[in-house]
Amino acid sequence: MVQGAHLVLFDVQALDDSVATLQSLNKHKATISAYDLDVTDAQMTTQQIATAANERSPDILMHFVGITGPWSFDEMSQEQFEHVMTINVFGTRNVLAAVRPF
Repeated sequence: MVQGAHLVLFDVQALDDSVATLQSLNKHKATISAYDLDVTDAQMTTQQIATAANERSPDILMHFVGITGPWSFDEMSQEQFEHVMTINVFGTRNVLAAVRPF
């Protein structure tokens, strides 16, 4: 990371261990913060990204969200398929819509 950089992480799972690991590798003393985020919740996504962006407007977005399952497409139920699509497609839409104003 670059001197003065600010890294913001969002995840549906707790990021305490990830932040601790990044801090231990943080030679340039970048600031690191983390927020809870369920990308399938458009309102939460907008709110959490706005909260983070109000602290420091984002320069770069790296969006890594997506799931699959332990099943092949032929084995996937309709419910499983809809869950995958909700996270992968609608979640991506929610993140992009939330970041765009910044």
